[in-house]
Amino acid sequence: MPAVKNEQQSLTFDAKQGNQSPAETPLTYQPEPLESIVYETSHTDAYGMPKQEKTEASSPVCYEEASSERVHLEESAASLEYEETVLHEEMTETIPENERVPVMYPIGQMHGTYILAQNERGLYIIDQHAAQERIKYEYYREKVGEIKQEVQEMLVPLTFHYSKNDMLIIEEHKDILAKVGVFLEPFGSGSYIVRSHPQWFPKGEEAELIEEIIEQVLDEKRVDIKKLREEAAIMMSCKGSIKANRHLRHDEIKALLDELRQTKDPFTCPHGRPIIIHHSTYEMEKMFKRVM
Repeated sequence: MPAVKNEQQSLTFDAKQGNQSPAETPLTYQPEPLESIVYETSHTDAYGMPKQEKTEASSPVCYEEASSERVHLEESAASLEYEETVLHEEMTETIPENERVPVMYPIGQMHGTYILAQNERGLYIIDQHAAQERIKYEYYREKVGEIKQEVQEMLVPLTFHYSKNDMLIIEEHKDILAKVGVFLEPFGSGSYIVRSHPQWFPKGEEAELIEEIIEQVLDEKRVDIKKLREEAAIMMSCKGSIKANRHLRHDEIKALLDELRQTKDPFTCPHGRPIIIHHSTYEMEKMFKRVM
């Protein structure tokens, strides 16, 4: 009996499956070919009006996301450019003349050649000859470029002798030599005489300086006035500067450091050598292993 009951139930279920309504019958769908991505509908809306044509397009959300991402990248680039501009302005900000080299307080001298000074930033070692070279170079560079020069007559004129070939070169550059303070007058065969010189010529170095300027012209053969003025300023600054092994008083050291601070380039001499070596307080403490 239980077997018969199970069979009836099975038949009853099958019958129900066979008596499904047409609405429940699964529909089949065949997609249109891929090349036809645009379709039209002829259905009307609820008011009987024909619906507008529709085209298959990408989801607008994708465009919004791409647009949002592009705006974000543009804002990031603009922000980075602004930060770089601010950093560049901070790095290139003009530093006042009196702050490029801070006030240094003299401690003393080493071997009559190097000045030791200090302040809250640490220790400074200054080459006294190079420091005064820089000071005098900027002074002479300005003086040698003056159109009207104050001339000083010499009690005993200077005489210079040259070969015929050298005199031909000198004659070609006499006007340029006069613009840097070398006033040559012919004096017999193969000689020139100098009766005056600019007042700012280093005292006691006039003859040697004039000779070196003329030698500069002879070596270069063709010299422009700008280069000759530069060379003349360098030569004069070197000759008139403090030499090594010269001990200075405390007030002389202080005056030298104050004048150095007022120069346009207090860090190198006209030849390109360093003037100041600085050791910060931290570097000093690190050398003595007081800090890590």
